Amino acid sequence: MKEEIAYTKSINNALRRTRWMKLKYLFVCFFKLSGKNDRNAWLRKNKIFGLFGEGSNYQPHTLPNNPRLVKIHNNVRVAEGVTFYEHDGINDDKDGVFI
Repeated sequence: MKEEIAYTKSINNALRRTRWMKLKYLFVCFFKLSGKNDRNAWLRKNKIFGLFGEGSNYQPHTLPNNPRLVKIHNNVRVAEGVTFYEHDGINDDKDGVFI
């Protein structure tokens, strides 16, 4: 029982961290910074992705569920509308809600 409670707490904490990171990214995209280079600098500085290489450009206004599993190497351009699926969603099912 104690292990189940600890596991539930760790899942809830991970969900909160992911949601907060995505909210900050939306703020950076729409309100705080004007240019795509500023957004890419913010992604690199905050180490949002597992790897975000020099000269790379990430244009989507959304982040993957677990961006630390995504590696974008040097001089890679990711266009608007691209979605990364780093694993199937069945493992993230929590009370019927996918993150």
